[in-house]
Parts: sequence; structure tokens; C-alpha cells
Amino acid sequence: MTQGLIALTGATGFVGRYVVEELVRQNIPVRVLVRSQTKADWLDGVEVCMGSLEEPKALAALVEGAETIIHCAGAIKAKNLNQFNEINVVAMKRLIKACVDANISRFIHISTMVAREPKISDYAVSKREGEHALHRHAGDMEWVILRPPAVYGPRDKETLPLIKLFLSKIAFIPGNAKSRISLIFVQDLARAIVIAATAKKIKSKMTHELHDGSNEGYSWKDLALLASESTGQKIWCYFLPKALCELVAIGISTCSRLVGRTPMVTRQKIDEIYHTDWVAKHFMFEEYFTWSAQTTFRDGFSKTVEWYRKEKWI
Repeated sequence: MTQGLIALTGATGFVGRYVVEELVRQNIPVRVLVRSQTKADWLDGVEVCMGSLEEPKALAALVEGAETIIHCAGAIKAKNLNQFNEINVVAMKRLIKACVDANISRFIHISTMVAREPKISDYAVSKREGEHALHRHAGDMEWVILRPPAVYGPRDKETLPLIKLFLSKIAFIPGNAKSRISLIFVQDLARAIVIAATAKKIKSKMTHELHDGSNEGYSWKDLALLASESTGQKIWCYFLPKALCELVAIGISTCSRLVGRTPMVTRQKIDEIYHTDWVAKHFMFEEYFTWSAQTTFRDGFSKTVEWYRKEKWI
């Protein structure tokens, strides 16, 4: 059976770009939504639809004739809850409507582990409400929600500071010593997304949290040990008080507002970082789909560092 056209949002983002590459590698026809032609210059072998999540006509064009939608796009930083909601909730509803009107068969929504804790931040609230929108408005569409944990790998600027931490002999960690987190290498996540999108049969209306095969997740010291095995250099971990990081976040937020920018590091982001349990639960994806993570943190760390060095990011 030939795989039908897959529509994709967020193709120019960190995860979305790997999803595009995996679809192209498997010779699966794909149409992507992009805001500008300059952002689409690297896209080979895919159909490009110009527009944004705010434009109903662009969304209708994106999903016309498609069999499946993969929704990777989303706001990861905003000035307030309303700005998060504009993309993560309102635009989500707009996309769902376009898909229902176009008789899309399957909707794969890439959410986040943070949605599990909506009380922790405006971002978490908006992502949880985006999930609820799919619950309420999907109609007869099959749908699957994937909640990745922290995603890392080559090309990612957001996790670059974390990688740099573990290249030093002394790591001053902005986090709780008792915290445990799950991780996933970006190429493993891309494979999982494509498998969910292309599987002949799925158990619909399910939410899956993913991880890299470490069922208990990692402590910060676990990660430092694995990184040290990769580099051959012992790492001493020192944990920064949350109050200190909150002060830094306030300073960054204030400076960002003065220059008209949206800060990535806020007090709410610090709350997310210092939360003690980001270990994937309800891990049924491997049971329902033919997928398992292929990259341990030690191997993924090595691959990521190698890429950063090659590109002179470190």
C-alpha cells in the first residue's frame, strides 16, 4: 500500500527538520508549511506551502489532499500566557478545523513532557490546552499525541549550554540534585514520529511519553558520568541554588523587555528546570509501534559534540 501525502508544520524547527529528512529518506511524499522562502531554501524533495498557522487559507492549502498531518510547530517562548495560547491553542484549533474539513485521516501532534504539569508554567498550560483541543475537536480523525522529554542532538542551540557544561571539569548545574529526567536523541524522535504517522493501524486517541530506553531516566550526576566516559575527563558537579537562577532569570527578562525581545530564560522556565520528575511515564509507544530508541545518551552526547566542534559552535 502506497503511503499518501503527509502534511507537516514546524519543518524549519529543530525536530521538524529531522522529520523532513526521515520522510524524504523513506520516499514518503511530504508538503510543509513555511513562513518565508529563505527558510525553505534547504528543503529538497518536498512540496512547500507558504504561510503560517495564523492563516486559515494557508492551512487549507497545506492539508488539501493529504492523508496525515504531523504538527511539530509550537511556541516555546512568549511574553505571557495569551501569546503562548495564540500559537499552542488557538492556532491548534485552526489547524484541527482545516484537517477535519479536508477529511484528513490521522493527526500526529508533537507536544511536550511539560504538558503533564500544567500548573508549573504558562507554556505548560498552553501545551496541555492544545492537547485538549485535539481531544475535543478532532471528530472522527485518528490521532496520537507524542510527549517527548528533553530533545538534544546536532543543530540544536537550546541544548548547547547543557553540552558545554559537560565538557568542563567543573559543572555548575542550574538544577536540583534530586531531579530525574528522560532524554531522547533527535533522530530517534524523528523515527518515532514518522512511524506513528505511517503505521497501517494504530490505537487512536492515545498520548505517549517517549524516552531513550532508560526507564528510570537520569540524574544530573548520571549524565555527567556518561559524558565523562565519552570525553575521558572526570566532571565535578555543583548545583546552583534555585534562588540564584531566579535572580538571573529576572535580570534576563528585564533586559529582554527593554530591547523588545522575548526571553527564553524566565522564572517559570527555572521552575520547569528545577522540577524533580521529568521521567517518561505511560511508556506504551514501543508496545504499540515497531520502534525503540537506538541512541544512548553517551553515544548521542558524542555525536552531538562532534557536530558542534565540526561546525565550530564549541
